[in-house]
Amino acid sequence: MVRWPGLVAVDAAGAGLKADAAATRGRAQASRSITTVEAIFAQRLMWLKAVAAGSAMIGSPDEEVAMSHFAKTAHSHTAGTPVKGNAGIREDLHDPYQPSVKPAEPTWCPQCGAVFEQGRWQWKERLSAHAPQLACAACRRIHDNMPAGIVQIEGDFAREHREEMLAMLNHRAERAKAEHPLQRIMGITDTATGLELTTTDIHLAHELAQALHHTYHGDLKLHYSDKQVLLRAHWQR
Repeated sequence: MVRWPGLVAVDAAGAGLKADAAATRGRAQASRSITTVEAIFAQRLMWLKAVAAGSAMIGSPDEEVAMSHFAKTAHSHTAGTPVKGNAGIREDLHDPYQPSVKPAEPTWCPQCGAVFEQGRWQWKERLSAHAPQLACAACRRIHDNMPAGIVQIEGDFAREHREEMLAMLNHRAERAKAEHPLQRIMGITDTATGLELTTTDIHLAHELAQALHHTYHGDLKLHYSDKQVLLRAHWQR
């Protein structure tokens, strides 16, 4: 087969153009990838700044988008330090009502009868009066009237269904207390706009607030103060 010089030059030029086109596509893809990475980085940086300012919603920026979509239908918005279930807050690292040194085992609380054994407080038969005694964190909070959780319940729907809501919340609280002696309702108070419920434990307050939202929907806001070791929940409908 005869190859003319002109055709060889054309083929070479065509190959060069193809190579240039491939390189251009590669640069474009790389540019889009870089742009995407930069956009994700910028989004996460904005979210971190929002967390520091105390205005970020629950979870990561990706979860934030999903939560925003959910908020349009269920009217749910969460502000403050991210709260993600019982693993989201470690009050044992900050709570002044938690002893810095684990009590001897077994130790019992003379006020409620809970027993500290196997590394946690639990309900057991009361020990001998000669056993070490120590007021548990829940009893100390009740004595000092220093709640770890505050749940505010407001709205016309809440006022109309007050007894039904209280029955549900008390049932859940009793179930939590049976398994975790430090999780208790301290008090329930009628306010000008609804109800205020206080708890000895932040996780119980979080659970009760989530139960309200799950059962009755409405608008729920959570805010955790690391300095005060206090979880505030506001539910309205």
